[in-house]
Amino acid sequence: MVIVEKENNMSFNDCNVLINLDPELSREKNFFEFVYNKIAKDQKNRYVEKGNDYIDILPFDSAGVRVIPSFKEVNIKELKQLNNEMFQASQTILDKKEGISQVYIVCPKNEKFMKHIEVKVPNLEQECKDEYKIKVIPYSLSSIKRANERSKSSCQGTCSAAV
Repeated sequence: MVIVEKENNMSFNDCNVLINLDPELSREKNFFEFVYNKIAKDQKNRYVEKGNDYIDILPFDSAGVRVIPSFKEVNIKELKQLNNEMFQASQTILDKKEGISQVYIVCPKNEKFMKHIEVKVPNLEQECKDEYKIKVIPYSLSSIKRANERSKSSCQGTCSAAV
């Protein structure tokens, strides 16, 4: 595993409280939509496609990247809670016709998960050599917090408190 340090913005518990944006959707679906909306903002040199549980970023001039949002509390020392996502990532890479050799699993940042982790999978090492990449990435939800703070300050006492 290769670990790259990144900054800390919010804890998992902060995210857990703030992610409940659409009362019709689960927290997991809200997180998925949040990640999709952030990725889909910039479509100048790429096409962004949404699947049931993944987001494909398809640049016009290079290979695609799959993003798998997962609203789970990750511990950097123990990734077994992401077994399903790792399996999905491996299958995506092994399915050569999709043309995707990079998969990013994004989860809310927390105190035990503040760094990117590059994962090496033995069967992919044999099959694909160094031509694949799976990363587990801590995703900051600080923009939700900023949006909530902006909306509270713009109310100026005229809004009822959200429960």
